[in-house]
Amino acid sequence: MINGKGWKVKVSELLNRMFELQYGGSSSTKFRWMQGYTDGYIQALIDMGFMPENAMLEMIRSERATFLDVQPESEGMKKAA
Repeated sequence: MINGKGWKVKVSELLNRMFELQYGGSSSTKFRWMQGYTDGYIQALIDMGFMPENAMLEMIRSERATFLDVQPESEGMKKAA
């Protein structure tokens, strides 16, 4: 159930898990599944009016930047750069 500001924490958790899979060298199947799940969750929040699309995109950019600055560099991250 989505209530209060808890959805922001959930989106942050989903994005971080997706980035771990994307930049950590996980299998394409796991990453694509997580990407689809995260995208669907975010799209539902936008459709329900929790946040405008452009504000959500800014949140995603911010989460990605934070993730890439915080995480130790791995082989998967070197390839992405």
